[in-house]
Amino acid sequence: MEDQDGENFADRLSESSSEAWDSHEDQLDDDSEVEGMEISSDEEIRIGHVYARHRQQMDGAERGKDGPPDGVNTPPRRARQPAAERRARGQARGRGRGAGRGNARRQRRPNPDFRGGWEETDNFDRNIPAFTGTQGPTEDFSQLSPLEVFFLFFTQEVWELLTNETNRYADQVMEGWDADRASAWRDHPTTVPEMKAFLGLVLLMGVVRCPRYHLHWSTMEIFYHPFFSAIMPRNRYSLLRRFLHLSDNTAPNPNNNRLHKLESFLSLLIPKFRSLYLPKKMISPDESMIKFKGRLGIVQYMPKKPIKWGIKAWALCESDSGYTWNWKVYTGREEALQAAIAGDHDGPNSHPPESSIYASGKVVLSLVEGLEGKGYWLFCDNFYTSPALFQKLNEIGFGCCGTARPLAKGLPTGANPKVHKMKKGDRPKYYKKKGQMCVVWMDKKPVTLLTTLDGPGEDVKRIRSRQGVDGHREISRPTAISTYNKHMGGVDKADQLIQYYVHQHRSLKWWKTIFSIFWRPHL
Repeated sequence: MEDQDGENFADRLSESSSEAWDSHEDQLDDDSEVEGMEISSDEEIRIGHVYARHRQQMDGAERGKDGPPDGVNTPPRRARQPAAERRARGQARGRGRGAGRGNARRQRRPNPDFRGGWEETDNFDRNIPAFTGTQGPTEDFSQLSPLEVFFLFFTQEVWELLTNETNRYADQVMEGWDADRASAWRDHPTTVPEMKAFLGLVLLMGVVRCPRYHLHWSTMEIFYHPFFSAIMPRNRYSLLRRFLHLSDNTAPNPNNNRLHKLESFLSLLIPKFRSLYLPKKMISPDESMIKFKGRLGIVQYMPKKPIKWGIKAWALCESDSGYTWNWKVYTGREEALQAAIAGDHDGPNSHPPESSIYASGKVVLSLVEGLEGKGYWLFCDNFYTSPALFQKLNEIGFGCCGTARPLAKGLPTGANPKVHKMKKGDRPKYYKKKGQMCVVWMDKKPVTLLTTLDGPGEDVKRIRSRQGVDGHREISRPTAISTYNKHMGGVDKADQLIQYYVHQHRSLKWWKTIFSIFWRPHL
């Protein structure tokens, strides 16, 4: 059966090859009848090669591939050179890896991975700086009421900024209005007391909630609330809501500052956060998302966050209370990253140098400015943690602890779960190197943590479990993991407090969305 199939295939291939050759011959005959047209020798050679390939396929099907038929000269194939020779030829011509001109090769700077020098250990000498900072309020505010404490942050200078810029913006908008329409505002421009009443109502709307802001003035029994109409008429509130402004639109912006709408306001408020209160020993930096889906160049998409679309801000908070001590809006990368260069470190067995700190680490360094040398303990997640950052923080007087990405530059090879696999229940591994300890532990997933605060050791935690006799069971985990879990949630605590007083009235103006978060008691 196989021979018959082979013969049929050979016959079909022979017929197709013959038909192809006959068609070429017919074409040659037809073309030769054209007056003045000659068939070149190159064309004959090309047609001969076509016929030879068909014959070779036919002969291969019948008796194997024995080469071209007798009498047919096919051009020999050039032998393929080894890969190393081809690569060297391409580099000499300025192509391929390590492109260059002629024989001149670009010299690559050595870039060590700094994974050497780590040693597995059960003993770690901690170098924890003593805490010498002042914590709590910088003055005695115990005799002040909550409203008076609030006015310590929103000073008279802030209220005058809000009032003046709102009046300025209202005049700019009403330039084309008729006199009767504009008289409602021009006859009665806003004042500082009215601005305080207006923003007080905004804060109250986060407590007494309605689906639309105008329903707070409704006379329907289900919505009726006499307080709002007693403070301010609805139409006046609508005008203030429309004209509220924080900056002069006509002021030049030569540097294209994306926060020019908020810069004057933030420059007055953020320094008050830093000067009126000093955080306790435990602090934590993290990012915070402000929900916003409008058209804006600084909107971020973070699919793993509860708020996936919004404006990202960096915050440094006290771990216990969630007090926001420093705060910055992320407007994009501002400076290029510097790569580690030769001579900028003490060798591959040292920690990566300061030039290896990436943008996320530089954010942490900018947030902690003003707390250096006081012995604060800083806790951060794997977006920021790196040996280079922790070395720098340790030099300026901070103790550090944070989860890390296993492949981060400078971590030991044992932290890579693909190289050293662990099973749940295995004893944690501890590695030390020049004042830092790396913990590798298998929970539900591999966990890598870098710390300068805790040494090797485990503690026992009681958790709920169906496998336990009374619905609970005990697990053993590294002490450094327990310390991290206890003090990491400062920014999460601040975000939680914000949600208690958020009103549901959205705005198309991005700066109003940011401005509204400062009307929260936790600040």
